[in-house]
Amino acid sequence: MTERAADAAAEVLIAGAGLSGLCCALHLQAQEVDWLDPIERPVRLAEGLFVCGDHRDNASIQGAMVSGRRAAEAVLADTR
Repeated sequence: MTERAADAAAEVLIAGAGLSGLCCALHLQAQEVDWLDPIERPVRLAEGLFVCGDHRDNASIQGAMVSGRRAAEAVLADTR
């Protein structure tokens, strides 16, 4: 995370603290986390066993729809 992004995050944290009734807030450290990147887990678990949902792509409605499409395509591919 750049220094400017860290400063902006600290400003948001402090501004948000006033809204929640806290008297003060302190930003200690900002760091990037790679585990927040979208994942794409397989939808075909075994022969004839498929699974879909937001836990297969990313935790969103879009992730659920994308994994549903991938599962449907995998089912069609297996039946051909």
